[in-house]
Amino acid sequence: MGGGEVVGYVPRFVLGGLLVQLGAKFMWDWGIRGRRSLPSRAWLVVLAIVLIAAERGFLEAFLLGILAGCVIFAVDVSRIRVIRHQFGLDERASSVIRSTAESALLAEHGAQVQVLELSGYLFFGSAYSVQERVARLVTGSKPREVIFDFSGVTGIDSSAGACFAKIRDVLRQNGARQVMAALSPAAANVMSASSGLDDGVGRHDHLDKALEEAEETLLAARAESCGSRRSLTAWLEEALGSRGFAEELCAHLTPAPRDADSYLCRQGDPTDSLIFVERGPVTVILERPGLSSLRVRVFGPHTLVGEIGFSWTHRVRQACSPLPMPSCGFSAVANSKI
Repeated sequence: MGGGEVVGYVPRFVLGGLLVQLGAKFMWDWGIRGRRSLPSRAWLVVLAIVLIAAERGFLEAFLLGILAGCVIFAVDVSRIRVIRHQFGLDERASSVIRSTAESALLAEHGAQVQVLELSGYLFFGSAYSVQERVARLVTGSKPREVIFDFSGVTGIDSSAGACFAKIRDVLRQNGARQVMAALSPAAANVMSASSGLDDGVGRHDHLDKALEEAEETLLAARAESCGSRRSLTAWLEEALGSRGFAEELCAHLTPAPRDADSYLCRQGDPTDSLIFVERGPVTVILERPGLSSLRVRVFGPHTLVGEIGFSWTHRVRQACSPLPMPSCGFSAVANSKI
């Protein structure tokens, strides 16, 4: 702020000695000791900065250091595995409990839907690796749908959005649908600005909903080729091994309410009934005070809903009733309402 003329009274050899001391310390810390503490590439950049500063000037050396640091950062981050896991519907299904026949169809044809779980920060380097994986995927297994799970993504830039625009075009050219799951609002804005999102790209708040939709689409396509869905009597006939047993059991069943807002049972209710699901879905919802409701399970057609406590009631009635009862499995669910 002032008093600069005072420096003129300091002997030049003092200032020179100070500069030599500081320079020698920097050279020792970064040039000698840094060889053991710094990565090889960073240490070579330090030496290059020193040489360019001595030959060309400080500004040129400073710009070189900035540029080299950005390149090293991009290379290192691009080597991080941004695809945490890849699987198909034949390996992992949604929370929907399905019948034996539908589960068999999903196990046989579930590979037509592939899921890529992403993690970390997406930029041009890491997003390009996703683009290459998708290109190999459509060339090899030719899926009908590819779901991208963004629940583990911490951020995304415009270059990654441009990569996903190319991914969308590649999938459409190969007749596959693209679905985004757990995409944050900030990431969605970046993707939209980079033309990575349009009306043809599916979006879901959670991966489980995306898996459920993919299963329904796959099962609907198989149902058209395999015919209509079986009736309740046909399902029970297969389970009991006798049409007479199936018809007699159906005669003792009571239709459940079909209102979407009604409940079949609540937590704490007496476990004196067993629910045969003819048409679904039957949703298990966990009500949490102060929090939003949580969907725990969804039971589809031709499945059973019951609690552990019903097993004792089932045994007593089996001993006292002349009606032949099936040996059924029960699903234990920690729920507030069904």
